[in-house]
Amino acid sequence: MKNKIDYMEIIEVFNEGGKNKAEKLVQEKYGRQYHIVQRNIAKNTGYSYSRHTKKYELINTKEEQFLTLEELCDNPKYSSKIEEFTTKKDISLDLGIVSDSFKELVLNLMKDRIQELNKFVFCLIVKSN
Repeated sequence: MKNKIDYMEIIEVFNEGGKNKAEKLVQEKYGRQYHIVQRNIAKNTGYSYSRHTKKYELINTKEEQFLTLEELCDNPKYSSKIEEFTTKKDISLDLGIVSDSFKELVLNLMKDRIQELNKFVFCLIVKSN
């Protein structure tokens, strides 16, 4: 009777010693071919082979696909853009070029436009049902 395969052991040997050592372990300990066990690793564990690191890694869940605020701010690629965006000020508002009545007029026009679009979307939903 063949031993039950310990996939975590194979993954650890592969990540630390490489493919040749993992193949040798699978052949000697379990009496199976490595490529068959390799296919079962992805099916039976949460690990997959990463071509970038050339190691087995845990498969990312959907929740981890988005950057956290800390990761976003710590990344120099994005942090300069964030600082640039947050430090910009609306010059027209600071200089007093735009009056309060104009701002109010624009806001009312935007509200009216949104209400009209809302009616259109509601009509489309009703017609599709």
